[in-house]
Amino acid sequence: MLTASITHSVAVPAQASMQISSVDATGRVALGDSHTCAISNDNSVWCWGDNTFGQLGNGAGMSSVSDSPIPIQTVALGGSRIPSKIVAGSTHNCVLATDGTVWCWGGNGLGQLGSASGDSAYPTKVTLATTASMIAAGGLSTCAVLTDNSVQCWGKNTYGQLGIGTTTASESTPQTVLHIPEWFTVRQLDVGANHTCAISTTGVSWCWGYFQDGRLGLTQQSNVVMPAATTSLGGTGQMIATGGAHTCALLTNGTVKCFGKNNNGQIGQSLTTTSTPTPSAVTLSANASGVTVGFDFTCASMATSGVKCFGANGFGQLGTGSTSTRETNASAVMGLTGPIEEVIAGSNHACAVKSNGELMCWGNNDYGKTGSNTGNLVETSAVAVGSLNVVPTTTTTTTTTTTTTTTTTTTTTTVAPTTTTTAAPTTTVAPTTTTAATTTTAAATTTSSTTTTTSSIPT
Repeated sequence: MLTASITHSVAVPAQASMQISSVDATGRVALGDSHTCAISNDNSVWCWGDNTFGQLGNGAGMSSVSDSPIPIQTVALGGSRIPSKIVAGSTHNCVLATDGTVWCWGGNGLGQLGSASGDSAYPTKVTLATTASMIAAGGLSTCAVLTDNSVQCWGKNTYGQLGIGTTTASESTPQTVLHIPEWFTVRQLDVGANHTCAISTTGVSWCWGYFQDGRLGLTQQSNVVMPAATTSLGGTGQMIATGGAHTCALLTNGTVKCFGKNNNGQIGQSLTTTSTPTPSAVTLSANASGVTVGFDFTCASMATSGVKCFGANGFGQLGTGSTSTRETNASAVMGLTGPIEEVIAGSNHACAVKSNGELMCWGNNDYGKTGSNTGNLVETSAVAVGSLNVVPTTTTTTTTTTTTTTTTTTTTTTVAPTTTTTAAPTTTVAPTTTTAATTTTAAATTTSSTTTTTSSIPT
């Protein structure tokens, strides 16, 4: 009997799969009256501009830094917590950490830091009923949406903007907003100078606080101390922004609708309309992807490219290259092109985050709050903020799988005893010839590598 065994390996070409983790680049920049803050792509927090109330968050360094035209790093959050979102009121800031805790610093004249202590240049943890999922700040008030879908607010309450059923001057500890229906799951919340609004996951808007000029989207002629449904947006809302005395909403179809005061064209209507509680569509050249509201101006990021603004422009906050008194028509911000992740407005300056993480700002530059470090009193077009990059680091994971197939073929040939010459092995299937083939596949080997890309941080 002659038995032959032939073994050969077949290498199958390597198969690579690539996955890129998605990141949320929004909510990482905040603008106050005279300062600006941002969470860098390495999750450190940087602030610049006015530091009168410690709003730059530089701790013991507050006494030596009255203001800064360049970003300076804030004191880290306690317990090595990682900031994920940042918001700003007139003179204070708050950060939402990845563990759901909220930390605030800056001015605390009316309890907007969530404590009864004075101003603070150190991030201080706010005591909430449970962990938070989103935060908002404006004027001298702050709010947080909690993971149980309740809302707590603190700070100034002169006009009922905390939504707690009263107009007490202020609250230094978080108070639960009353009468939010169980079906109203908050999708997004924003706090203005003296009023607050929210959009639900079903796209309807509710507002409360100071009623004047129709900023609440209501015809009611008194302050609203608990959430109330606004006039219909005429579509499904996905984002809402509150300012000095007006409000704007972005609908899911890319339309922007505004209501409230219009003395400077900030709701995008003719100046013959001095104010209105009715959400009115703004004429834009393309669909919008975001909207933000300053004290008396409005900006919208375009779904295609760039940012367009309208309203007051005495400080160049429209970014049109001039300081014209006002503009009722939406005009493009100069020096800003390409895809925009987010646009954010302060009282009279604004910033935009580009898709590459670059931060660009324009408008009033007192205290150096645009971060341009040019010494100009106004920046009438978008100027980059140093080397600050605010888009979180994207992690790319590459998985390569290589499979090797090993084939073993065994051939057995039986030859008659009277034959002295052995013929070549028979490959046909005859009763005296058995051919067996077995194939085994080696286990796949998988390796993963993680590539992290970071950008330089201001020093």
